[in-house]
Amino acid sequence: MATQTYPAYPNQQVLVQGTQNYNTASTGGYSTGLCSWCAEPGGCGLCMSSTFCCCCQYGRNVEKLSPQQATCGGSCCGAGWLYCLFYHFGLAVVPQCITRGEVRRINGLQPAPCADCLTSWCCQPCGLCQEAREIKIRGGGPGAKGGVYTSAPQAQTMTFSTQNY
Repeated sequence: MATQTYPAYPNQQVLVQGTQNYNTASTGGYSTGLCSWCAEPGGCGLCMSSTFCCCCQYGRNVEKLSPQQATCGGSCCGAGWLYCLFYHFGLAVVPQCITRGEVRRINGLQPAPCADCLTSWCCQPCGLCQEAREIKIRGGGPGAKGGVYTSAPQAQTMTFSTQNY
């Protein structure tokens, strides 16, 4: 198991299974390539899921993001149905482009809205695979269900009264 520190979270380390080195510090981009169809984590199963059941894969990706920043509040079913509806009208690029932007923002990757839109438009399954791998490598993002990173608790205050009741 390898340990790596990512630029967005310099004081945190993420455990990554396998021997592949996921280094994003030098490029500021995704850890794996767009055409790394059967790359780990995920492998061929992820590729098949993204190709033949893209609505389900989109829902799974969204579910692993922080509910406050995700489409449909991070609901796998809600996001999957939304994607399916947009896909039916040929507009699946819209939710996928938004989610790619969120994956970049949450993980401190360089913003690339044009590249995200082109990827979503021309290579939907490849983009879904890449997003899923990035989410898994990065631990799901801050505040994610089951992710490595957690959000800091809200500040709480307590006041005392000297009056007797």
